[in-house]
Amino acid sequence: MNTIKWRENLTLVGGMIVITLLFFLCIETPIRRKIRLAEQEMEASRAMLGGFPEQVRELEELKTKITHSREYLDRVRKLVPEDDHLDRVLEVVTDLGKNSELNITRLEPISPVSRESYEQLPVRLTAEGSYEGIHRFCYALENGERLVGIDDLTLTGKDGEDKGNVKLEMVFTAYVDRSVQ
Repeated sequence: MNTIKWRENLTLVGGMIVITLLFFLCIETPIRRKIRLAEQEMEASRAMLGGFPEQVRELEELKTKITHSREYLDRVRKLVPEDDHLDRVLEVVTDLGKNSELNITRLEPISPVSRESYEQLPVRLTAEGSYEGIHRFCYALENGERLVGIDDLTLTGKDGEDKGNVKLEMVFTAYVDRSVQ
């Protein structure tokens, strides 16, 4: 009888070992593998999210740069229009001369100079007036609504008089955007 109990106990222990092995092989090991994979994925996500605030800051900086660039391009488009409107340039220069109390005696367009992305519209101007008037005129011309550069400027006394009146001879250039054509 003792042998029967011993066999029963051995069968019971053997069954428990088999059940335990099956539990570890079929349930415990796959669960541990899945837990390890999940932990690795979580760590990778944490590492990725750890750089996220830096990426958000970089994106904000880029948005700011884009906004500034667009504002700059809008200003430049106004300063260097696509249409030449030389008659408008001459009209503005004439008005500036009147406002600066200059007597414009010559306002002559010179042959345009084409560049790769823009065109230069040079103009020769001769006028008479005071130093202050010439200063106001040049300042207004260079700081107006359109990009204008003064290329050449000569001041001479008028007929040897010493009354503050001078003769102004200048060449200035207005610019036209040709990059979109």
